[in-house]
Amino acid sequence: MQRGQRRGEGRVDRTCERCRGSFAVAASRAARGGGRFCSRLCRRNDYPAIGTCRHCDKDFTRSAEQISTRTGFFCSRTCFVESQQLSSRRPCEHCGQPFRAKPGARAKGWARFCSRQCFHAAEHPPLPSRDCRTCGMSYTPRSRSNLGYCSRQCSATARRSVSARQCKICPGVFFPSAGAARLGYGLFCSSRCYGVSKRKQMPKACTYCGGEYAASASRKRTFCSRRCFLESHAARRIGKQCARDGCFVVKKLTPFDAATDHYCSRRCANLVRAPRTFRCRACRTMFESRAWRKPQFCSLACANRGRVRQRSPEKERRNHRVLELHAEGLDAFRIAARIKLEMGLEIATGTVRTIVFRAPKAIKQVVAGARAN
Repeated sequence: MQRGQRRGEGRVDRTCERCRGSFAVAASRAARGGGRFCSRLCRRNDYPAIGTCRHCDKDFTRSAEQISTRTGFFCSRTCFVESQQLSSRRPCEHCGQPFRAKPGARAKGWARFCSRQCFHAAEHPPLPSRDCRTCGMSYTPRSRSNLGYCSRQCSATARRSVSARQCKICPGVFFPSAGAARLGYGLFCSSRCYGVSKRKQMPKACTYCGGEYAASASRKRTFCSRRCFLESHAARRIGKQCARDGCFVVKKLTPFDAATDHYCSRRCANLVRAPRTFRCRACRTMFESRAWRKPQFCSLACANRGRVRQRSPEKERRNHRVLELHAEGLDAFRIAARIKLEMGLEIATGTVRTIVFRAPKAIKQVVAGARAN
């Protein structure tokens, strides 16, 4: 008994979230957030729960799927439709009649009119009435680009109201449009007569033979015929001989082409640029080279053969000192440092190695012997 009383003292009353029934649960479990359902049946996901309709306030059963997806707030489809209609109705800005607008469109500011007719009537108000220019009858234009006529018949009559004119090329009579007559056009009856007027002939003098001929004023024609044109160009040509040795062809060229063309054909140009055989003046051997180079020696060694090359005394002293230091057994880095310290000359280690490598063996022995003595 005491045990049961102790167990009862630690319990609190709770309401089941599914069936709304009252039951007791341990206080420690309620403190941890447990004790939400009265039994295992209510705890199962497939057991229906009780909900309240948001429109008619009636209790109805919600399925586990509706609870998990956070849907099922109305007891029927009728309550849902009536709730949407009441919450989304607003007056039309043109006619004032209430209409149902979607919440998304209302949030973006689009749902302003109840129909397309009200939208066009509000956005495009009717244009003011005007009088026809031909018959004088009052009418309402359909667009702002209306030219001032109530019908096509009145517009055609206005275009034909200009008096008849005679074409300036042919003897034909025609009726120009009112706009063309107002702007100073309407002088020709057709496009063919207009083209003939543009091709009107006028007398000119040939620049070669001096004879007169008829030509259009817009064309920059200076000769009366093709024959005069060719004879004029042939008279201006000059004879020029081919620049290749052994070719005696004389080609007639214009002054402009004569400044750039030096050969009579591509064959002569290729022959000039092709390698030719020459004899070396030093070793008398035959070798090939380009003709435009006019070579005399086959190599640089033959070209320098017999030349007396003299170095400066300062470089001779520097090279002699490098060989002396090399005979003492110093390396290239120490030789460069000694040369800079003694003579004040900057010399690279590669230059030191080149001097030692190219020095004849006899000179190296003389330098070494003089150093030993």
